[in-house]
Amino acid sequence: MDPLSLTASILAVFTAAQTGISSLRKLKAIWKAPQEIEKLLEGLSGLQDLLQEIIIYVPQAQHATNEPQMQILTRRVKTAGIKVTEMNDLLTNVSSHFSRLANASQARLVWLQNRNKVKALQEDLRDVKLDLGMVMNFLTAPSTFAVQ
Repeated sequence: MDPLSLTASILAVFTAAQTGISSLRKLKAIWKAPQEIEKLLEGLSGLQDLLQEIIIYVPQAQHATNEPQMQILTRRVKTAGIKVTEMNDLLTNVSSHFSRLANASQARLVWLQNRNKVKALQEDLRDVKLDLGMVMNFLTAPSTFAVQ
């Protein structure tokens, strides 16, 4: 994938993560946030930070990195996009129930019914961040050694 397409993909994931963060903040405002919401917020914020670093790296990498290495990064970005989309779909589903509920206790019950999905998504986001971080470390290691 060429650097422009990769950057566009990264920006799409970044925007999707921002949508998730906004949804989580709304949920948090509706009722006392369970710990899962805080962890998802932290996970998405961390993913956004990492994506910003990758966006800065991509233009520099087109000359210093070979195609297979960029394909690895591209696959990881696509995986991140899939996981963020899954999370946003879950948040949309849960949020749609909240608007029909009478109180915070009912909202909490809906959230608890989705707890297993939320925990799985937390783990997936953590894994995606670790994968992207390792790929970035691998890709940037030669330039780090060259500076020394």
